[in-house]
Amino acid sequence: MTSKKKILVALSGGVDSSVAVVLLQRQGYEVGAAHLRHGVEKYLPDNFSQTNFDKDENDAREIAKILGIPFYVLDVSEAFKSITDNFVSEYLRCRTPNPCLRCNRLIKFGALYDFAMEKGYDKLATGHYARIRPVSPEENGIFKASDPNKDQSYVLFDVKRDRLSNIVFPLGEYSKPQIRAMAAEFGLPSATKSDSQDICFLPDGNHARFLAPFKIDSAGNPLDTSGNIVTVEGKVVGKHDGWEKYTIGQRKGLGVSMNARYFVVALRPETKEVVLGTHDQLGRRTLTASESNWLTDVPEYFCCQVKIRYRFTAVSATVHLLDGNRFEVQTDAPVYGVAPGQACVCYDGERLLGGGWID
Repeated sequence: MTSKKKILVALSGGVDSSVAVVLLQRQGYEVGAAHLRHGVEKYLPDNFSQTNFDKDENDAREIAKILGIPFYVLDVSEAFKSITDNFVSEYLRCRTPNPCLRCNRLIKFGALYDFAMEKGYDKLATGHYARIRPVSPEENGIFKASDPNKDQSYVLFDVKRDRLSNIVFPLGEYSKPQIRAMAAEFGLPSATKSDSQDICFLPDGNHARFLAPFKIDSAGNPLDTSGNIVTVEGKVVGKHDGWEKYTIGQRKGLGVSMNARYFVVALRPETKEVVLGTHDQLGRRTLTASESNWLTDVPEYFCCQVKIRYRFTAVSATVHLLDGNRFEVQTDAPVYGVAPGQACVCYDGERLLGGGWID
């Protein structure tokens, strides 16, 4: 590089973002680091006091000190509360939310991106496993990471298109074992730090326990979400103590014994029923999604591959754009586990096209 560009890295204190800093330094960037202070501990239920937010911030601060770079702490607690509020409201509407994707849109590539630009940085970098490539002289696109086992492009569908030219993903060409090895080589204390859980405000992954204090109806009374477990045919086969403990596609922990493999195929808030069916009954060929975000120009009808969850395999499909930032998907073969509240993400081969939230 003929002149040093300034880049701000989202530094969580983990191994991925730490290595991202060093890689960017070696590419000639003038690097700064910012740690996000979620403030979620202020309104977590009392039984969720065991969090690692302070430790993560201290780890990030120590890494920035070791690497000799400026370090900022950005308080995003107000914005983050809107994410946890959405998490609660979605579950209580019988939907299955994905708060990490909401966080990427609103905070990492929203508030943090704005902070980077205000501080005079040219670009923002994160430790996501994905790749940014030019698709024209004026525009960049997001592509899958080189390691398919670690690819995180799915969680980036909602990034604003006009920001891609100022975003960098330094880890997109590497595998996780390579990143661990580099962290050790660079002498980073994060080299042996375990990966964080998917949802940072659920220390034990127990979302039902998190939701319990928030089960209040519009009149301020306790909300009873218990009801019957029924089959697709309408036969009552058991009771459940809260629909929020179930998601479409779930097979284990159903609370009933069946003589064959059954799955949750529907949740009915109006009757409080959890509906079970066979694998064939779980399959769907169509879905609609809203709040769409496209990272390139797409026609009214187009063929692509879609993923309905992060760990699912993409399947061939036809997409039809509808009014109101909505679209309809027709898959070539049945997909299993289509859950309202999750993201439907569209690809053209390696390239991320965009997506929306399943209705």
